[in-house]
Amino acid sequence: MDLNPSRRTGPKLRAASGGLFLASIFYGDIWLGITVPVSMLLLPFVFLAYANTHPLARIPAGFWLLLGMSLPVAMQFALGRPLNGKSDAVVYLPIAYALATMFVLRRAELRTDTIWRAFVGGGCVAAGTMVLMMLFVPVTTFLVPGQNYSATQRNYQVAAGQKARDQRNIPAVSGGGASADSMPVPNAALSEAELGLQVSQFERGFYGFKRSVRNGLGQSNYIAAFFVFFFTVSLFHSRWTAATVFALLAIATLSRFGVIFLSLTFALWILHRRGARPIALATGTLALGLTTMVGLLAVVEGMKVPTSVAIRGAYWRKAVTVISAHPLVGAPRSHILETFDLNILWNPHNVLLWVSALVGVIGMVFYAAFLFVALREIHQRATTSLLWAGIFFGFIVMLTWSLFEPIALTPAFELLLAALYTLARNDRVAVPVPEGAAGEPVLAHS
Repeated sequence: MDLNPSRRTGPKLRAASGGLFLASIFYGDIWLGITVPVSMLLLPFVFLAYANTHPLARIPAGFWLLLGMSLPVAMQFALGRPLNGKSDAVVYLPIAYALATMFVLRRAELRTDTIWRAFVGGGCVAAGTMVLMMLFVPVTTFLVPGQNYSATQRNYQVAAGQKARDQRNIPAVSGGGASADSMPVPNAALSEAELGLQVSQFERGFYGFKRSVRNGLGQSNYIAAFFVFFFTVSLFHSRWTAATVFALLAIATLSRFGVIFLSLTFALWILHRRGARPIALATGTLALGLTTMVGLLAVVEGMKVPTSVAIRGAYWRKAVTVISAHPLVGAPRSHILETFDLNILWNPHNVLLWVSALVGVIGMVFYAAFLFVALREIHQRATTSLLWAGIFFGFIVMLTWSLFEPIALTPAFELLLAALYTLARNDRVAVPVPEGAAGEPVLAHS
């Protein structure tokens, strides 16, 4: 009797399940009492399609590197700084999703045309949802409650007020007396007054319209990052119509970073076509991002800059202070918020600072090692496929963007990177078989 479940599903069904999983990443999240990525609801079906009787076989090296980020969390617990509730746990969910994805897809292989169709399908879903939300859904309504930052901030402050009353043994009363509003609670998200800024009338109108850009993935800038990713893949894959559509969609999000990184992507494509080495281009792009970040951090206090740049400068400076308190292993988010009197919405808008704040230098080393291993595998696949070249540069652009915006260490980004890294790795370790052999997809190179 054959105990291998994967033999009961044909190669077409397995490929379809893998492609559907990949496409579903770009829808984003749904609300089921808790926020859950749609792709995670499909992952059990992909597991059944690819399951085998050797559960620990062929686990990618990146799985163990990413799992290493749990070490500083364990050390935080030993040092008396344990995770404290949902607000701490949710920041690690993207890592958990990535680990689950690598484990489930460790035997999956998808043809490049299947991956391309998944990108197009996922991009259409993301775009369609965004347009429908902009046209027909009030700005104050969100597909996922967590995207309503005002409500999230307000709920956090109410909970903080209740905690303060409990600690002081003060009962909640109505009609006067002590209340959540009268107790000291963490600050709101950094305000214009705290930053010493005045937002222009144009910026108020601009941001007012920009708030209408949202879907299951998130809001304007985050959506734009994935449209730029699609544009990058389409451009390198010579799919001109798709590249044009995704470029226009990125512009339609009103993300100024989107326009900047569209331009950067086009420059990378030109240089790649002229024979520049991908590794040199990738290294130069990331170095440019780091140099720009350091330069802005140095001058942002002494120069008149756009509001968004000034706010990021304030976030970065605060993050440096946070990291200096626990540089080696970091601290849970609840500890950071309470110690530094920050709001639940606080994020340094920089992946290096965010990871270092949460898990310290040790965790940052593990995460950087995972990124290196994942990008190396994708780059090796890119040497024989223009589609994979687009994927490689797409991630380089998104990681550079992550120096200025919360892109990396978010559910959709980590799911996408984990899935494509694992698929690229599986192509390398797979044993070649004759075309059309049962149970094995044929690799297609662009």
